Amino acid sequence: SLDDKSQFPQFARTIPSDEYNVMSFLTYIRNVLDVKYLAILHSNSEYGNNYAQAMREANRVLGLDINFYTRSVDLHLASPDVAALPVTAQSPLEEIVKDLKDQAYTYIYCILTTGDDTGGFDELLREAYNQGIAGPDSQRTWLFSDTFDDNQLLNRNFSSDDILVKAYQGVGRLEVASNSQALKGRGVYDEFERQMSKLLPDNKEYFRSIFPPIDNFGVPFLDDPAFLQPPLSSNTAFLYEAAIALGLSACKSDVQLSNN
Repeated sequence: SLDDKSQFPQFARTIPSDEYNVMSFLTYIRNVLDVKYLAILHSNSEYGNNYAQAMREANRVLGLDINFYTRSVDLHLASPDVAALPVTAQSPLEEIVKDLKDQAYTYIYCILTTGDDTGGFDELLREAYNQGIAGPDSQRTWLFSDTFDDNQLLNRNFSSDDILVKAYQGVGRLEVASNSQALKGRGVYDEFERQMSKLLPDNKEYFRSIFPPIDNFGVPFLDDPAFLQPPLSSNTAFLYEAAIALGLSACKSDVQLSNN
């Protein structure tokens, strides 16, 4: 992978690897939630496989003694207005949920990559509810990684007879996020936020020319009055560190060019 310094010595990340995030995550669920048995359902993708491997390694390094049941799946989950791709014969959704039920683990952590909306998670939770392992009477706790965003449940209207009303009870998202608020009050960070807020509107058309369009909607966030305005998102701390790293790299490159 790109994290391999022997192959890519000049590569630098702007967002930390999950390798370090999962250490805090596992410490929390073991020491705070007292989870000793955890079923991990992850997509058979670079993201899902690496995340699950990082969890196993962190569990070993930290000596947390959490017992894992890990299931890699090839789920093709789509948004409600997009036809779902067929689930592979090797891992149909019904069989996957039955497998989780047979393991009898009460905590299930899902690391799934889906379409850009709610449909895929709805399919999973609906099947889990039908098999009795989701909802208030299931004695199961479903946790999702950061691919389960706020739009999965907020601003949605469920009919009173929709089983998803019960299926989503007890479901949560558990992730390790950056803390931009912890940087508040530091002069250089506060100045960074101020300078970020000045990038628009004068440079809006330039940004529109370099950002890839989102489907057929262009770049809609550029027209959001809140875009780049304080308070910025939790990702701002990453942008702050990336700006510093880029500046240091530019200085180093200038020195090397001058020496040549």
